[in-house]
Formats: sequence, structure tokens, C-alpha cells
Amino acid sequence: MRQPWAPLPPNQPEETNEPTACPSAAPQSQGHDPRNCVVIHPWVDLDAAACVALTGVAIEDVYFLPANATEIPECLKHARILDHPLGLKGFLESNGLQHSAAASLPEAADLAESDFLLEVEEQDMQGYAQPRYSLARILACVRAYFRDQKLAGEELDRAVLRIIVPVLRAIAHAERQNRQVRQSPLPEVEVGPYRFVLRLGPSDEPPMLPRGYAGIIYQDGFNLGVVRHPRRRELDFRILREDLPGWFIHSTGFMACWGSFKAPASGPPPEGTPRTAAELAELLRQKLVPVLCPPPGNPPDEPPRSHHPPAG
Repeated sequence: MRQPWAPLPPNQPEETNEPTACPSAAPQSQGHDPRNCVVIHPWVDLDAAACVALTGVAIEDVYFLPANATEIPECLKHARILDHPLGLKGFLESNGLQHSAAASLPEAADLAESDFLLEVEEQDMQGYAQPRYSLARILACVRAYFRDQKLAGEELDRAVLRIIVPVLRAIAHAERQNRQVRQSPLPEVEVGPYRFVLRLGPSDEPPMLPRGYAGIIYQDGFNLGVVRHPRRRELDFRILREDLPGWFIHSTGFMACWGSFKAPASGPPPEGTPRTAAELAELLRQKLVPVLCPPPGNPPDEPPRSHHPPAG
């Protein structure tokens, strides 16, 4: 039987025993009622953003708590903790698959099996989702939303532009960055027949997965991990569980890490596990490559053959 909520397995980086501090802008200090506030993890992903959207809270009533926090600060005890191990997570299947938190919200009951929740679910569980909303459809949804708010004419158009223009600017910015990346050689490491991008040092963004590579190995301070390209589904890092005690390994195997943007590591990986990107790459060569068949015929920058990729 599915549980209505369940915490992630206890394989997060170790934390200190000191109490978790309240955010600098705690609800009480801002005159907000904590019961009307929502807490999510930092480096917001699609599931966390969907939780905020579905609950209807104002953005200023959203607070952030690292995913590897071990306790809820006193100032947030009465807030809704969503998409977080200390609060509401999605359904936990008997095989270890964790569903999205958004899909388990009571506010999402009337959206079951909708394109919206299906995309959130797939992205959260698999690390990659088949897009269900084109840019044109997103714009149409925004227009319909504001039209239902009784806006019309120029007021309606300006409301649409306030939402859609920043999104389009961000997409254009990402495209320009991707072109620059493709024109410059990237540091890489070979793991058997696969090439992984090496990202060493701090970055303002989560690990980028460029086309043409099997994934990325990153190291930033104590943070160390590997993420596969969404279409390299044969790379399943769950096989490393016995070799990486204490590490976080996603329930579908697309990521293995000691520390991440959501849950920064406060100390080095456990003794006996990799502590550098080079050591992690060598572990992949020893444990992962021998059990893999040669890479499939279609390179990772080609579209998948099936519209709905298999789970797990």
C-alpha cells in the first residue's frame, strides 16, 4: 500500500547537530502568519514550483530549507513543508520510486492524470520529461488565466507579457549559452565507451548536461556527484549503492551524489568512497562499465525512438 507521504532514504550527507537556524526573513519578522507560508528546498525544481503554484501562496510567503536539514526551525514549525524530506513528499512505491509532492497535494486532486501533473511526475521521478506544453500553448494558458481574472484589451496583453517575456528571454539566454558551450572545448573524462563532462569548482547553475556526452561529473568543495544524460538510460547508478554508503542515489538511478545544490554537503564524503572527480570516474569504470552493453546506436543528441520512455 502506498504511503501518503514518506521521507527520502537516509542517504543524505551528514549534518552537524546544531539546530537549524531560522531564515533571515522569518515569517514573524515580516508580519506573516506561518500557517499561511510554504517551505520548499532551495534551487527550486519543477516539483517544488508546482507545489507553490497549486497552494496559491504569495511568493513572499515561500521560505527555503536545505534538503538535507535534519530539523525544522522553530519559526517554521507551523508552515506547510512541501517537496522536502521533513514534510510532504510524494508517494513512495514499494520498489523505492518516489513520486512528486505536487501530485499528492489535496489542491491537485482535480488535476489527476492531467498533462500538467504527468509532466511534473515524470520530471521528478526520471530526471527528464517529454514536453507536453509548447511555448504557444503556455502563452495561451497565460492569456486564458488572466482573461478569467476579468482582464481585457491592452491590460490583458500587458499581463500576458509580464509573465511570458521573462520566460522567453531566459530561453533565448540559455540558447546563446549552449551555442557558446558547443563552440568551446569542454574538459571531459572517458568512462569506457562514454564521455562525461567534468565540471570542477563553483557554479551558479546546477550541472548542465550538454548534448553529445553521456553525462557530467561535478566537484565543488565537498559536493561531488555524477548525473547521466536523460537519454542514456542504460547508465543506472543504483548499481553503486554498496560502493557509495551515505551518498544520495536517486530512486531511478539517474544521479549519485554527495552534496548538491538542493542539499550542499557540510563535510567530505565518507571514508572509503570517492573524494575527487577522478576517483568517482574510476569507480564508474570499475563497477558500471563491465555490466553495460555497448552504447545504443542513436547518440544522445538524437530524439528517443519511443514517445514515452520506459520507467526506471
